[in-house]
Amino acid sequence: MIINEAWRDQDRGALIWIAMTTGARRGELCALRWNDIDFAPGEETMWIGRAIKKGKKGWVEGPTKTHQHRRVALDPETVLILSELLDRVKARAEALGLGLSEDAFVFSSAADHGTFYYPHTLTQRYDRMVKRLKIRTTLHKLRHFSATELIRATQWWRWPRSARCWWPPCRPRPDRGAARVHHPSHVVGGHPRLRSRIGRRALVKRLPICLRNMS
Repeated sequence: MIINEAWRDQDRGALIWIAMTTGARRGELCALRWNDIDFAPGEETMWIGRAIKKGKKGWVEGPTKTHQHRRVALDPETVLILSELLDRVKARAEALGLGLSEDAFVFSSAADHGTFYYPHTLTQRYDRMVKRLKIRTTLHKLRHFSATELIRATQWWRWPRSARCWWPPCRPRPDRGAARVHHPSHVVGGHPRLRSRIGRRALVKRLPICLRNMS
């Protein structure tokens, strides 16, 4: 439902999809640049190492909340969505006689994508969209969905008890196989079925309300 509504605007749909599949924070999405994405066959990854945050002189680009860099493997659907977004961005820039630099922002309101979105702008737009759908959720909760999919992909409930912690689970390095198999294309039809008898009930409670109630 949310994906269908977001996709009425292709750029907004791409942003919501990236948030769901990568688990990036809103500030990290705003700071994402095209040279952070590797489209090379077999090496499709996204590097997240910066975020837009509010400083003493306004909104600035700085380190992430955890001051760490991370690599996110991209599934084929996400690579296709990003490729199509890049084509649209280049076409709009060329139509205005502008060029697109390698370090241009992925998501921007500027024709040449030389400036970033403010994080609160993404939040406001998302809130207005879900309010129209009469769904109680937030943009941040898309990170919960991404974490749940990672849990499903790694089947953490089969690990020895000594290798677990309750929430969040001990986070293994996201592998490419998990990224290619598990993606949120089924969100439109229903929430993921968690196969662990032990952890299913607790994990479903941590899903966004919009995913729990979909059937």
